[in-house]
Amino acid sequence: MTIGVNDNTPVGLQPQGSSWDWPALLDFTVPGEIAPSSTPPMSSITIKTTPEQDREIERAIERDTNHPPDYNLTRNNCAAEIDKLLRGIGLSTPGDLKPKDELNDLAHRYGVPIKRY
Repeated sequence: MTIGVNDNTPVGLQPQGSSWDWPALLDFTVPGEIAPSSTPPMSSITIKTTPEQDREIERAIERDTNHPPDYNLTRNNCAAEIDKLLRGIGLSTPGDLKPKDELNDLAHRYGVPIKRY
């Protein structure tokens, strides 16, 4: 699950490098990184935000890119990172840890359509 602001490339929290993929899948906490997804999106939503919220979330993404949080599949994954970023700009979030559930619940909460690819 990734997040993007306006025309910026969407990014998300993931394990830092492929050598951490297996430990991460086994639910170990591993070093994380904020980076573009290596797979094309299957769906997306657009939540309307103010220019100030856009600037705040861009700053938060930059901060987490420079000082990435650890990644854990069941406690601090890509969906949890999106939740944290959205809460940081004052938006209400569902707190789902499964990306598909997070996307569906955010779409429902904000009354926006899900675009399927």
